[in-house]
Amino acid sequence: MSSEEPKSLTPPDVTVTIHDPETMVVPAEPAQADPQMLVQALRYLQQRVPGFVQLSAEEEQSMTRAAHLDPEFIDRGIYAAGAWPHAAKLVGRSAEELRQEVDDIRYWDEVERELHVFLKGIAAANLKRKHRLGKAILLIYKALGVWMRLDSRLRPYYEEMRRAYMKRRKKTKKDEPATA
Repeated sequence: MSSEEPKSLTPPDVTVTIHDPETMVVPAEPAQADPQMLVQALRYLQQRVPGFVQLSAEEEQSMTRAAHLDPEFIDRGIYAAGAWPHAAKLVGRSAEELRQEVDDIRYWDEVERELHVFLKGIAAANLKRKHRLGKAILLIYKALGVWMRLDSRLRPYYEEMRRAYMKRRKKTKKDEPATA
């Protein structure tokens, strides 16, 4: 595929059947993921997750208490909903639908945990990339500081890097709160 051709916004159709995750065969060397394709795939997945939404901080805070009830309390409530005929009209769902929601939540909690692991792994890999790049640039800066004494043509590169580095340090010092 040439760089001028637009990439498809829909990930290619891939069918994966996993009968038993314990015996799943994974290639020894999986293909490297392309970050742009991952972004597209994640956006694709967002459209397919039931109830996918972004909450404001206020909305999230207002839902926290009811969303984190004790599991035993939830079980007793579902049991009561099954025994009380008016409960279904009150909450708009039967006791069986409430039980199904508990199961759905358990499955989506597992998805959430795996995505957290995935996100932390991506963040760590990117931090390592940034660290490797930063070390290389700092080494170039340090070497230019020494070599410009031997070759004056390197001075402008060193001075530009120095200005950019000092500018960043001044911004950081401005952001720090003053001590009383």
